[in-house]
Amino acid sequence: RALRDLRRLDAQDFDGSVSINISARDLLNTTLPAHVMASLEKYQIKASRIYLELTETAAMEDPDIGLEALKKLESIGLKISIDDFGAGYSSLSYLKRLPATEIKLDRSLIADVHDNERSRVIVQSSIDMAHNLGYSLVAEGIEEERSYHLLKAMHCDALQGYWFCRPMDLGSLETFLRERATTNPTETGS
Repeated sequence: RALRDLRRLDAQDFDGSVSINISARDLLNTTLPAHVMASLEKYQIKASRIYLELTETAAMEDPDIGLEALKKLESIGLKISIDDFGAGYSSLSYLKRLPATEIKLDRSLIADVHDNERSRVIVQSSIDMAHNLGYSLVAEGIEEERSYHLLKAMHCDALQGYWFCRPMDLGSLETFLRERATTNPTETGS
């Protein structure tokens, strides 16, 4: 469905990407790469426009099989995103082996970043670590303007949260993108 919806958005000159959440069970399904390749072909979507998001706990459920599956998916050209990073018990030794493109910093680490020096240190260290490992870093849970400015100043690559917009159905997204293109024709966002 995500690829079908992306194809519909493409008809309106949308050139962004889409993220698809996958579970540990999906990751362990040996038919997943073939299914993804068939869907990409059916909808004529470039693999590089697709992010597969999985939580760090899903990636670590069966580390060896999960790592092999992620490498196959990455070899297709898909981008791999580690979601909710920092919410569980991260294995940094496993993280360095993942063929990920981005890390999404969990909203729990962002919640008190303005009021807690330790939170700021953890967030800044996470951003620096991600960049040094070659990943981009997305901060989840941006719900106010001051968070937007602080995370941008910390060199966070992308931001997401209710401050930008609430979740919406495809029709509402189409309207949102059309209005945004009209009011900010040169702006690109995350």
